[in-house]
Formats: sequence, C-alpha cells, structure tokens
Amino acid sequence: MVRTALIAALVCACPGASPPPDGGPPPSSDGGIAPVSDAGLTGQDGGVSRPDYFPSCEACEPTPCTSQSDCPEGASCLETGHCAEGTCWHHPDCPPTQRCFQQRCVDRPEAEHGVLLERRMAEPFASHHGYETNGYGIGLALLDYDGDGDLDLYLASNPKDGDGSPACLYQNRSTPGRTDFVAVARFCQPHDTFAEERSNASAIDLEGDGFHELLIMGQGTLLLQRFYPEEERINLLAKIPRNDRRGYCFAGAALAHDFNYDGLVDLYIGCQTESRSQSNPEMRENVLYLQTPEGSLEPEERHAWYLLNDEGSSLGIGALDFNDDGLMDIPVMNDTFTSPLSVQVAYDLNPGSIFWRCSPLDELCVFESQRFARGDAAWGSFMGLGHIYVEGLGAHLYISEWGPNRLIGFDGRSPVDRAEEVRVGIGVRNGTWIYSWGVVVDDWNRDGLEDLFVSQGIVPVAGDIGGPDHQDTLLLQGENARFEGYSEEIGISLPSHVDSMSDEIVHSSRAAVKLDLDYDGYADLITAPNQGLFLHHAEVPIQRQDPPRCTLVPRPRVVPTFGTGYGVLPEGEERLRNWDVQGQLFMNTSPWIFTPYGRGQLRFPSGAFVNYDCQGGPGPIEVIEPDWIHVEFSATEARVQLDAPWLGPDPVLIAAYQDEENGPSEGQFTAEGSEWVLPFAEQDAFMININGRWLARWFRP
Repeated sequence: MVRTALIAALVCACPGASPPPDGGPPPSSDGGIAPVSDAGLTGQDGGVSRPDYFPSCEACEPTPCTSQSDCPEGASCLETGHCAEGTCWHHPDCPPTQRCFQQRCVDRPEAEHGVLLERRMAEPFASHHGYETNGYGIGLALLDYDGDGDLDLYLASNPKDGDGSPACLYQNRSTPGRTDFVAVARFCQPHDTFAEERSNASAIDLEGDGFHELLIMGQGTLLLQRFYPEEERINLLAKIPRNDRRGYCFAGAALAHDFNYDGLVDLYIGCQTESRSQSNPEMRENVLYLQTPEGSLEPEERHAWYLLNDEGSSLGIGALDFNDDGLMDIPVMNDTFTSPLSVQVAYDLNPGSIFWRCSPLDELCVFESQRFARGDAAWGSFMGLGHIYVEGLGAHLYISEWGPNRLIGFDGRSPVDRAEEVRVGIGVRNGTWIYSWGVVVDDWNRDGLEDLFVSQGIVPVAGDIGGPDHQDTLLLQGENARFEGYSEEIGISLPSHVDSMSDEIVHSSRAAVKLDLDYDGYADLITAPNQGLFLHHAEVPIQRQDPPRCTLVPRPRVVPTFGTGYGVLPEGEERLRNWDVQGQLFMNTSPWIFTPYGRGQLRFPSGAFVNYDCQGGPGPIEVIEPDWIHVEFSATEARVQLDAPWLGPDPVLIAAYQDEENGPSEGQFTAEGSEWVLPFAEQDAFMININGRWLARWFRP
C-alpha cells in the first residue's frame, strides 16, 4: 500500500460575508464555521498561493473603482483604483515620502538608527489588563482560530479583587494601517471555578487543517479548546493518573512538535514552580503528550521519555535544528532563581539544557542533555531564547536571564559564552541586576545583520527599585560583531505606572513576539506584562524606502510543526535564516513566518525547498510543500520515489530500520531508475537520511 504524507488543508471562504456579532468564525450555509477545502494541497507541485479570504471578511479588500460613483457614501475613489474613506487605504496609495496611517497620508520620518517604532493604542486590545502575583506575569497566544489566515489573539489574565479583564479571545479584523480586534464574547467569560487559572496560553494545530486549537494554561490548569469542526474543551491534566505528581503542573510553556516521528504533532508542556521563593517539585515536572491516530493527546508514562521529565522550573521551551542534521533539538529554559553574579547555586533545581536529538541508529539514546555552561555557571534564571547568527562567529543561542544574558555557541558539544565579547550581556545597570525575559530576532534596521529585541522587567516589589533600568531594548548588530542598545530613542516606551496600572510598581515586560497584525508589511511587537497592560509597538515606515516585510503561511505535508523548524533562504544568498525558534514563558511561537526577505526559498522541516515571491507586497502568501516523496510497500521491499530537484541529480540515501526485537540497523538504497529499492521484511518502520540529513518521519506499511 502507499503511505500518504500528512495533508494540511487550505481554507477558502466567501469574501463579503459578515462575521457574527460576537466576532465568531465566518458562517457557512448551515451557520457553522466555513468548511475546509483540499484545494491547493492535493496537487503535487506545491508552490505558493494567495487565499481568497485574507485577512477578515469585513473590509479585507478595498472596493475597486473607476469613478466616484463606484464608492460607497463617505469614501473617495483614489487614483490607485479603489475606494477609501480618507486619503489612503494602505501605504502604496501615498507618495513615496509618505505612509498611510489611519487612512490618512502622513510624512515618513527619518530614522537615525535605521528603525523606528511607535506605540499603538487600539481598543479593545489596549485596555485589556490583569494581575499576576507570582512574578511570572501574564501571557498570550497567537492562533488562527477561525481559519481565515490572519492571526487572532488570546490575552490571558488573572483578575484581582474583582478588578481586571477576563482572559479573552480577540478576533483580528484589521486592515493595513488600522489595528482592529473584536472580543469573541463566548470566550471572554470569567473563570469557571476558583481553582482554574488562566494566566497564560499557547496554541497548536493538531490536524494541520489551518484551524488552530488554543491551550489555556496556568497553575493547575491545562485546557485544550477546540473550535473546529465542533467547539470542545478538554482538561489535559485530568488525563494524568491521580498518583502521578505531574497532574499538579503549573503549566507555563508549551511546544508543538512531532516527538515520535509518526507524522502527528505532539505537545510538550513546561511546568514551573508557583513562586520565586518556593521550589515545589509537585508542580514542576514537565509533561509530554503524544497525539494518537484518533486525534487525542495522551500523557506518556514518566519512564518512557525520562529525560523530558526535567524536574526544573521550565519557563520556556524552544525547538530548532541547531546542528542541521534534520532532527529538531529542544532547548529548555529553566529558572533556578540564581545569577552568575551570585554565589548561590540552587542544586535542587535542574539547570537549563539543550536536548540534542539522537540519530535513529542509536538504540540507547533518544536525547542527549547538554547544559549551557560548565560547573556552577550552568545554573541561572533562564527566561527566553533566540537563535541568532553573529557575523564572523556563527550561529548562537541568545538566552535571557537575571543578570548578564548569555550568547551560547557550541565548539563541538562544548558551550562557549560570547555575550561579553559582542556586548549583548546587558546584566547590570546603575547597580541593578536586570531581569530580561522575551527575545525576538530579526534584521530590524535592514542592514543584512541579525539583531535582538529583548523585553525586560522588574519582579513585583513595592517601589520603583530598578524600574527605569529594566527597559525593553533593541540590540543592533554593527561592524566587527559588536552590538549597541537602543530604547526610547527609537520609540520604545519607558516603564510607567500608567501601563502597570499600579502606584506601587512600574510596568514590567515579560514575553515578546513579532508579527504583522494588519498586513501592512511592517512589524508589530507585542509584549506581555507582569501586570497591567499589554504593549503594542508598531514599526514605522521611514524615508528610506525599504520593501515591505512579508508573511509566509507554511503548509507542510511530511513533517508536522507549528512555526518551528523552518528556514528562509533569501534570494541570492547561501545562508538560511531560522529566527522563529523562540522559547519563552507564557507565549507560543508564531505559526507564520514573518520575514524582511520578499523573495527566496522556504525550507520546510522535512528539508523540502519551495520558491516564494511576495511580489513586492506584504502577503500573506501560502507556501505549500510539494508532494515530493512516495513510498510503496510490498512483502519484501519498499520502493521510494523522490521528486525533489533541490536534492541534486544523484542524492545519497541510507535508511535506519526500526525493529522492536532486534533494535535499529542501517541499510543502503540502490537506485533503479527513478526509484530507490529498500529491502523491507520484518522491520517495523524505516527513516531516510538524504545527503547526510535525516527526514524526521518513520515510514510504515
């Protein structure tokens, strides 16, 4: 029989249909969510497409016009051939020296440092606020819950003494230059019980159908909210046996990843202690849920993946193929409440590690754990993660923490910290140890070098001790691999009592993420708070005429994922950019790839390369993995056909056999024309290594 690859679905809906009053998904003819179509993914060639339904239905495209009579009342027919209520609908409607802001053409500013941000205050997003008493703050999730191709927001909360917003799902109905969200009323209700905490969230796409699922998380809370085809809420912690202490998990981080290589995305939950002063082992043992063929998430037994149990306080979990062998490695950011500046070492807490994924030929190894430093320096307060290439020094992990941040490269498997060398440690300001949290990597000033945005914030103590020093910072990479930090001079807000909504402490940032909320081709930065308001900073189009950034919506076939494992190869270059790796508390990695490179290739986690061209616009465009591998089994062999020009004319293939009785073994392919014939009799499955890189998927009869 032929083993078919995982197929994700393309959503098509009717432009012009109005969303329901509470901001729910667009209706179909029977009043439900618009149906899923296989169009665009059933073909073999893959490639790119522009879905019919981006972003939200209402005003998702301007009304075309040739004369004023074509436009509705109050709108004008612009020279660019569409209607607008003001002087513009998006940036191209304005002269090159201007930009479109709230449907008015305004001058583009100069930017001394090559990048400029401005604070946005769009309701109801701008007034959503909450409290969190353990110092970790509150978080949010990025997900496309209604399958329309833009990213919606779930903002968590912990109301205090009746004050604060309930955790809420906001549907994105923005248009270029105009941020617009509407609360989905049925998902903005107060907590069901006092025991249920909704301080943070994450997301996953279990079926790969484009309708994402929401994870509502907190202390003793791990709820899976399905939206399609029927709404359903599942208590994942309730699936853990009563005598298993993992059922007490304080869920603070989540990673969607196919751990057992069966073609189904699984869920890894990072658990943490309930406060800075209490290292409670009942709450901090991590949990791995594997997806069954029936689509449910079931907890694995503790001994099955013992290394992933990791009894540290895991604030962030990332995923990246750091050594480019095709197998995703898992960095785990653990908080041991210590700093390299301190003599105290919390030996009772596991320090952070990167779990290197072992070769499928290694019978005794699934992961190998490597700490980020040797000796006592391995302990720290790790909070966020980024993957950055430093010119002349190569790829590194940037780890935010309390005190000096770290820039970790690996000499073989030996960690080397270069943060001080390139000036990205931050560490201490005015005698105050700095708490750094979220990390976002991008080429922020468009000079070809990779930069860092780092969100920072004090812990909740009375007074303003260290508050102004803990300011969100943009670290721009310059010549000779040296970084310079910028904050208010590029438009980043100073910490304030207004944003914290407290007279006792100033605003304190936690996790951070970048995306294009309104598809205008410029970045939106969202930072979550310790308490108070979420901050939204938008990139400002400047006098320098940079091409718009572009949103890529990847549709994988072979290796499922949720935003991790992708690489962007800009046109004319040879080095992949894989920035969308972040591991940080209380927020998931964006499922879309947001890049300043409008033309190039997207590498899928399977290794497939697909050309894309944003045609000078912001997208979004779907990048669809081709149907490039076919496997047919008989009684004695497996025949493999590859349609993969990116592999070159004579790819070299080996196979790892999975055999429960005899353990793993290696086999060679022999080519017969366009097929590779693999002897296959009693084995359970095999995995292919192509040109030295594994395709992370077991193939079974």
